[in-house]
Amino acid sequence: MREGSPMARAASTGRGARRVRRDRALETPRNLLSARTGTGRYDGIVYANGASSDGHFYDIGGTSRFDVDFSNHRYSGSLLLSASNGPSFGTWTFNSTMVAGLMLEANFTQDPGGSIQPRFYGPDGQEIGATFRLTSGALGAAGAVSISGVTVAKRGP
Repeated sequence: MREGSPMARAASTGRGARRVRRDRALETPRNLLSARTGTGRYDGIVYANGASSDGHFYDIGGTSRFDVDFSNHRYSGSLLLSASNGPSFGTWTFNSTMVAGLMLEANFTQDPGGSIQPRFYGPDGQEIGATFRLTSGALGAAGAVSISGVTVAKRGP
């Protein structure tokens, strides 16, 4: 991620909540990626917040990885999440398809899970930005944590 790029601008506000500025990010036009072939690996960072059913709040960070197969119109990836003030939430995996250069929403493979909504950014799809929501632990159980956040990733060489 290029320091200072629109997708990399994340500001901390309030009680550990983070906000990503999207007002200057340019989504890659779909027609530019619909004919692309080959594969690409994108590595990035995660910013998120979590709240447990028993009243704990967490600042969550981590890493992301997206493996994109342009030829077969598919992608897969993972988020590795841990709280700066608490537990590790482990690795969350996902996979889905692409239509006309657009990455469709993917569900996490863990139960109860959640989903991630990635998009390509930049003039040639060199970055991915995504929002996600997930639940760690059984829904409604003591200690279950609801997590929502963003990830930004840059295509490697």
